[in-house]
Amino acid sequence: MVQGRTVQRVAVHQADSIAWAQDVASKRGAPCFDHTITDPPYPEHVQGEGRMFGATVGRRVQEVSAGFAVRAPLETFVPSVLALTRRWSLFFCDLESLGAFREVSPAEHIRSGLYVKTRAQPQLTADRPGSGAEGIAIFHGATVRKRWNNGGKANVWYACPENRKTALHPTSKPVMLCAALLEAFTDPEELIFDPFAGAGNVGLACLLTGRRYYGLELNAEHVASARSKFDAFLAEPGPLLDKWEKYKLSREDKTLYDRTESEA
Repeated sequence: MVQGRTVQRVAVHQADSIAWAQDVASKRGAPCFDHTITDPPYPEHVQGEGRMFGATVGRRVQEVSAGFAVRAPLETFVPSVLALTRRWSLFFCDLESLGAFREVSPAEHIRSGLYVKTRAQPQLTADRPGSGAEGIAIFHGATVRKRWNNGGKANVWYACPENRKTALHPTSKPVMLCAALLEAFTDPEELIFDPFAGAGNVGLACLLTGRRYYGLELNAEHVASARSKFDAFLAEPGPLLDKWEKYKLSREDKTLYDRTESEA
């Protein structure tokens, strides 16, 4: 239910999340967040392959930057984030980086998940296969017993990528995907940390599913976009709630979901 929620349930601040997490982790002796779900920047080579091109294949054209940030070394932020998180920590990443995430903290790494794009963007250069999926590096706190809410279900989630113009960010993960992960790994009222908040889709999913949210984002424009999304949902939650109900009914069948998503 949305009734009774206030914007204080979700907060996003402009900050250098890596420096913030390192500082807070060094001063605290215990975690301060229940879970982390976040989408750090991808490696430079992945971003290069993901640039947008403005002409047909085989014709020389000018590249257009998609505005990607550059990912810092995993060692600079993953251990700090894990130290601040009591239970599950989920990091979106390119498939090639799943092994690198595991190596940063093998003792807390549990499994690699898969986000399958039901309508993936084709490889516009046509000189290699396009990327139809992304990874989810899944960790769990070493001092707490593992549990999740999806029983024996597999570690694969289907979702349709959002339009960059409406998402207000070049690489936002779908709100429906974020909400599904929240339902699978977290419980209502728990506090979710998102150190790479972007335009706030994880926070929006927290409002949708009744979780609390604390996000950090370096880019001031993205912070403003996230806050505008939160305000818009709180003012008129119906459309997104309806979309979430359709997703829950159809997510077992990615073909049906793809059709439902395209009609939303």
